[in-house]
Amino acid sequence: MKTKIGFLALAATLSTAIVLLTGCEIDSSESVSRNVNIDVTGYYSGSLSGRLVQNNSGAPITGLDLRQNGDRLEAYDNNGMVFRGTIGQVNGNRASFTLEGRTTAGGSGVLSGNITVSGTSATMSGTWFEESVSARVAGNATVQEPQSDVSISPTSATLSSDGDTQTFTASGGDGSYTWSVGNTSLGSVSGSGSSATYTRTTSGSNTITVTSDGDSASASISQP
Repeated sequence: MKTKIGFLALAATLSTAIVLLTGCEIDSSESVSRNVNIDVTGYYSGSLSGRLVQNNSGAPITGLDLRQNGDRLEAYDNNGMVFRGTIGQVNGNRASFTLEGRTTAGGSGVLSGNITVSGTSATMSGTWFEESVSARVAGNATVQEPQSDVSISPTSATLSSDGDTQTFTASGGDGSYTWSVGNTSLGSVSGSGSSATYTRTTSGSNTITVTSDGDSASASISQP
């Protein structure tokens, strides 16, 4: 009898360990975000007579401050309520998304639809689902364009006389730099590496550009 009881106790312990281990594995996999080729971060202002969600319980939802990390989304509406969700399918500059949160009245709502990004602008469209409520969602935002890894200093210069020079310095990128000028009849560039010198030839507006690892940065040159 003691042997049987001991075996049953051991089996129960092993079962508990397996459940706990399985739970840890599931939780771990859910915490991993995937990379997506779109960034929808921005503040979305409603375009439905000033509302983002056409109709919802509690205070009107007029805007959404949306933050993105990989495919994970977190947002705060104009009332300070928190929404969380994910990016779904990405097709070029368009991504599907889902956000879940609560209204100021305590209603549980789901906002789902699509966000289209064009340059520094983004458009959100979709549907709001809440108990006994289904409404349109529409808004616009200004988003940040990806920043170039390479930079140039100074970003502008004025050269008043023919033969005047200006030295420019590059940083970032992969450490190898290629320099060029927009209009070679107005001036020339010499030097290599992270530093180059531009020489004015005649009057006009020109640019100098540095390229590194596929990224580029430019400086404007005024030549009155």
